[in-house]
Amino acid sequence: MELQRTIAAMLLATSVNCPPAAAADLARQDYILNCQGCHLADGSGAPGKVPRLTGFIGNFLKVPGGREYLIQ
Repeated sequence: MELQRTIAAMLLATSVNCPPAAAADLARQDYILNCQGCHLADGSGAPGKVPRLTGFIGNFLKVPGGREYLIQ
């Protein structure tokens, strides 16, 4: 749930003309289509194979290009 809120907040911040509910729906759809296959529905990943996103995604903001990567 935390991961979904983080992703929704990021997309909401970048979407000027999109109502909040629609931005949250788009964020959820984007995660399901592009991330969930490897990182799983709860963002836990697979230890030793796929990194977790839960409690970690904010670290992308600390490295050059991290914000841009997340917005992609």
